Amino acid sequence: MRLSLIIVICCLAISVTGPVAFADEPPESTPQEPQKAAEEQKPETWESLYNDAKEWFQMKQYGTASVVARKALDLAEKTLSPEDINVAKAQDLLATSLKCHGRAEEAEQYYSKALVTYKKLLGVDNVTVAAAINNLGEVYSLQGNIDMAHLNFEQSIAIYRKVAGDRNPEITKPLKNLADLNYFRGRYNEAEKLYEEVLSIMERAENGDSYELVATLNTLAGLYFFHGKYDKAEECCKRAISICEKSFDKEHPYYATALNNLGELYDHQGKYAKAEPLYKKAVEIYKKALGSDHPTVYKVMMNLSKMYKKMKRDRDAKRYEEEAKRLRFEPQKPSEKSREQDSGE
Repeated sequence: MRLSLIIVICCLAISVTGPVAFADEPPESTPQEPQKAAEEQKPETWESLYNDAKEWFQMKQYGTASVVARKALDLAEKTLSPEDINVAKAQDLLATSLKCHGRAEEAEQYYSKALVTYKKLLGVDNVTVAAAINNLGEVYSLQGNIDMAHLNFEQSIAIYRKVAGDRNPEITKPLKNLADLNYFRGRYNEAEKLYEEVLSIMERAENGDSYELVATLNTLAGLYFFHGKYDKAEECCKRAISICEKSFDKEHPYYATALNNLGELYDHQGKYAKAEPLYKKAVEIYKKALGSDHPTVYKVMMNLSKMYKKMKRDRDAKRYEEEAKRLRFEPQKPSEKSREQDSGE
């Protein structure tokens, strides 16, 4: 049985090809520049620049964040000792901004420098060091250096376990990264065990990240489906849908992913009456969130078309197949919103 459900891998963008589609985030709105009181004309410090860079990063403006973080680091290096932990913090932020901006080689350089300082000042058995090792592992994975990424994730996990056991929810980051890595390498049994551990820790954590929880549930649903554990897959899908309905915007792509996954499960089991409304709702949400010509929209519409063929509803099957191909492959007229954005209005 092929692993066909859409799986959301959100912690780590791995540079090897995988058998799944990705549910992208909706287009972000253009943010405003970080606010500074007009009456305050204080000279820039490394701290003020560092905080500005963090604001740009939080708004997903990674290019601008990289520029400002580099200025913060330059000033920190001029005013602080080279081994000051704040220099390492500035290197860390610059590396993270560069990584998210697609500049992995530069990110590796600054993560490595920060890690050396953290180890010297804090010792190896420290959660900050564990986080830094995980960050470096993410860069290795982006570069396709899978063996080094695997080693770093394992080292990070080992430090977290030694220092804080499973009490620190930050351990879920290297655990999930390692699970993602195993998944993309086809090591589905190992990936499933790690995702289950991640899920267990997330469920115990207070004020956990709902997006990460839903992403993990969606991924586990796909793995359970692959292994024929349909009851567990259904449970994960339903839990993901419930969390989305309570916590998310109803047009969030993670919600659509959970709906589609449950639809695929019912479709596979021949429960077409249950699958049909789930597929249709997923298509509607994906169109709004990702755009009608997105490949994920095409995939779900083709799922629906194939299901109609199995139901001998040939007219509906043909209609959805033709619409899916038209939306995916024919040039789309720009929306009014996109025209306004292009004209700078």
